[in-house]
Amino acid sequence: MDDRLMKKIEKKRKEMLELSKTHGMGSEEVLFCSKELDSLITEYQRLIQHKKK
Repeated sequence: MDDRLMKKIEKKRKEMLELSKTHGMGSEEVLFCSKELDSLITEYQRLIQHKKK
């Protein structure tokens, strides 16, 4: 699960960077992608915290 989630995070990060190059950092597309990335990172952090218990 960790590897799959990390790959999703990396893919979304690259997508966001590409969108920022074409649409600008403040565009709706980039902000939406950033929120999706935040959700993935939060999911990963929760998974790591759960494993520590």
